[in-house]
Amino acid sequence: MVNVIDRRIFLGSTAAIIGNQFLSGIARANRAQPVVQTPTLQISNVITRGIPAEYQAYLDVQTNTDGRFTLGLLKERIPGRKISRAIYDERDRTEGRLFAKPADQAQPSAIIDGRNAGIEGVFNIHDTGSGYESWYPVSPVLWLPEYAEFATNYLFSIDNSLKRIPAGITSAFHRNESWTLIGKDIEQTYYWLNPSWRTHDQNTPIDPNKPWIEKIDGRWVDNRRYANLPGLYLPDRKLIVIPQTHITYGTANGIKDRNGQDEWNRDTIFHEGGHGLDYLTSYSNCYSNAHGFINAYEKDKSRIADSEEHMVSYYLQNRAEPFAEITGALMGGLSGRRAARILSFFYNVAEHVRTQVLPHYGYRITPEQIREKIYSGYGSDRRAALTLYPEIQLASSLERDAGVCMHLHNNSNNGSAIVQTQTHNHNTVV
Repeated sequence: MVNVIDRRIFLGSTAAIIGNQFLSGIARANRAQPVVQTPTLQISNVITRGIPAEYQAYLDVQTNTDGRFTLGLLKERIPGRKISRAIYDERDRTEGRLFAKPADQAQPSAIIDGRNAGIEGVFNIHDTGSGYESWYPVSPVLWLPEYAEFATNYLFSIDNSLKRIPAGITSAFHRNESWTLIGKDIEQTYYWLNPSWRTHDQNTPIDPNKPWIEKIDGRWVDNRRYANLPGLYLPDRKLIVIPQTHITYGTANGIKDRNGQDEWNRDTIFHEGGHGLDYLTSYSNCYSNAHGFINAYEKDKSRIADSEEHMVSYYLQNRAEPFAEITGALMGGLSGRRAARILSFFYNVAEHVRTQVLPHYGYRITPEQIREKIYSGYGSDRRAALTLYPEIQLASSLERDAGVCMHLHNNSNNGSAIVQTQTHNHNTVV
């Protein structure tokens, strides 16, 4: 059944839905209408303020006649799907100004193209006999908590990014119950998942003069607090966590907002998805701990001069980070600069992942395809990357690119998180 709103009132004031006005008898009024070609309609506007609490957003849809209606995206609990309800002026429907009911009620009454609203793909509107409903297919591995609030365009951006992951890998995530959790901020994500992290952040001094990553006793160390992380992966919970906003490193309350940052969101999803792939089998038996991967990593690492380390310092903390970044690059999810950096410095690792890991999930890509679609200098020396993207040599470039995530594992004894490198026996990978 469908909640109804007077379209003219809604468009003027985004008023709440008028409850319990079900459209009995409307099907009879439309029964005599001729069957017409299914129209394809465009979303022209996304409204997120002043709407009922049970809705994530209202989508304003232009019709092919003389009007428009609104599609309300409900906060639906069914994983992988999001039900939508058409909200319109009842008179428009009874007078045939929307679209005719099809001969087969299972067929769509209209097809919605959401690209104008930042939604990839299309979804169908069905005539239920008492109104219109639609299923907007959210990625099957996206977790939208009931309490969470966030910008709808941010939701679409994350969802679109997840849908770009190759199908075989998404299916593996789904079978493994590996999820991506999003929320408005660090309170709705990090601190909600683990309240002790708030205490840790409150007790960690902020030194704006201290670099976010630095070499201490021959090891690269990440100095950020949880509040400073744009995204993270929790192996023990099989969970990618990406808040819409986080705190800028070195500040008390400087906010970074990823709403409208589609490339950044995609980079983060593919990098964190790389961590998820690494740990699909088990935490202790992950791909980045395999003998072949270790050999490739050490070979690449030995060829990085001390004067070049700053360009890839984030990926020298542990083997999990280059695995995640390379996987994201080979799947075509990273920006050009990021793909060029990681594939030029870690070519042997990339070849190992390309030939020994990704084919297990039905994803195959040749070196020629990499050079054509991802990084033209693949297989050559890193001068090609530096020619294409000279800013790779700058520390600020690495901070923007590599500072997308932290890789964590919760201490099962007290829920706290501590640093782990691949050569130290602690309980958290960063």
